[in-house]
Amino acid sequence: MGMGNFIGNFVKRLTVKEIVKKLPNASKENLVALAKIVGEMFQNDHPSLIYAKKILGKLAPNCRDKFAVNLMVNHLLINNGVREKFRRKEIQC
Repeated sequence: MGMGNFIGNFVKRLTVKEIVKKLPNASKENLVALAKIVGEMFQNDHPSLIYAKKILGKLAPNCRDKFAVNLMVNHLLINNGVREKFRRKEIQC
């Protein structure tokens, strides 16, 4: 992993942490926009969101927040490029 990827992933992680912290005070419009994005992912049966839905209700608040940050950063933002490369390879075969 190059320094650019490291810095980019670090910034993504910090951004998502700040978003999670500010969710309780978010405006109705921002929450609606976020709900639309997540809703589209659920409609497309994104595996990580289906899993998240099942377990989020069972976690303690601090654990839930950490899980949400890790899910969004590590799985949805950082590893999306890896999944896209894999899909392109699958299509070419």
